[in-house]
Amino acid sequence: MFSKAFGKRYSKPNEDQGGSTRTMNCIFCGSELNGSTKPEHILPNALGGRMTTRRAICSKCNNNFGGTIDKKLTSQIEVIRNLLQLSSGTGKSPPGLRNISAGSQKINFRNDGTPELTGKPFEIEYSDDGVATVLITARSQEELQKHIPNIAEQLRISPDELLKQINAEDVSYVTEPVEQVHHRLSLGGEEMLRSVVKSCLVLWSTHVGNDEVSSPTFEDARNFVTKGQDAFSRNRIQMDSRLLPCNEALTSKFGDIINLIYISSDNDGRLIGHFTMFNAIGWQIVLSEGGASSNSSIGLISNPLRPSDWSNKVASEFNVEFSWLAAANFESFDDVQRRFSKVIALHFEMGRPRVISKIINDICEEYDLSEDQHIPEEIREQVLAEVSERLAFFALRLPHSRALSPAELKKLLGSNQAS
Repeated sequence: MFSKAFGKRYSKPNEDQGGSTRTMNCIFCGSELNGSTKPEHILPNALGGRMTTRRAICSKCNNNFGGTIDKKLTSQIEVIRNLLQLSSGTGKSPPGLRNISAGSQKINFRNDGTPELTGKPFEIEYSDDGVATVLITARSQEELQKHIPNIAEQLRISPDELLKQINAEDVSYVTEPVEQVHHRLSLGGEEMLRSVVKSCLVLWSTHVGNDEVSSPTFEDARNFVTKGQDAFSRNRIQMDSRLLPCNEALTSKFGDIINLIYISSDNDGRLIGHFTMFNAIGWQIVLSEGGASSNSSIGLISNPLRPSDWSNKVASEFNVEFSWLAAANFESFDDVQRRFSKVIALHFEMGRPRVISKIINDICEEYDLSEDQHIPEEIREQVLAEVSERLAFFALRLPHSRALSPAELKKLLGSNQAS
């Protein structure tokens, strides 16, 4: 869908602005591009990038990069995408997270951000007098019903006998807060930076054409993308802890956690790219030491919270002096840590309404109320009291337990309910 909107389909050679027809070739391997060439996301899809082009990278290189260097970048931001529920540029759901340590527990986070315990689906505990307590972890009614035969087998009774022993007094629904989770973020490394440099070269090619980016001027940058090169990483890439001079204007228009590529050249054609992730950390890349188109700029920005909110007109709207780009500086991690703390704070701010909404939906389901239905007068006080209680337990991070009513139990067990 997005390739149709932002990357033109064609079945004949591209036409330059002068009107003459010419073949376009991949800026990395030289293969001819044609109507079947896959669209390339300029700002990575995982970062919410929606602008694509079919005029820079062939399908073979696209597939190769997607399974290697782009995959490395994608894996490094999975935690942030899950925490903030960030869809990809093509609308794909955030990734789930597996086997995350939470105190003494191991949990998974589903792609909707919901935590779920790992481990055994049920446990049976026996008291001194031989009474069995069954603790079941299930994500759905169907999953719960599947456990019934296995629980009965371990108790050495039939499923029908187990269902006969279950009654409203014996069954409780327990919710408890997840223990504190520590996520480790690791951004950078050669593979990830190769993906970053690729994005910069592709964006520049949309600005000046493939011939320039395929020329010897960009040989070192291209080789770094395709093969990796420690010298390029050491000498031409630098972490930059500064925010762009126009950051306040950018964030007021595109949101607080922008992803951005800004590329500019000087009189001699020295070309520098600045790549910003989540408005928290940036990298300066010297794409060419000279010979690029002079005194020219292009920028691409995206709001990962709303990927449809993007622009490739940043350089014309927000000027960043080349001298500022060239003076990259990484003083300490303090600024970066503070900005990522804001990202985490945004996670809690966004997550709180989701939890509250789930509590209310659960209670509506408990009383068989629809979302738009007024609470009947005879149960209003009871429903509001339960909402208040559940919200208080949530705020205090305490486990909450309540007995299931006979109607809820029958609904939960479905067709397995004994008569």
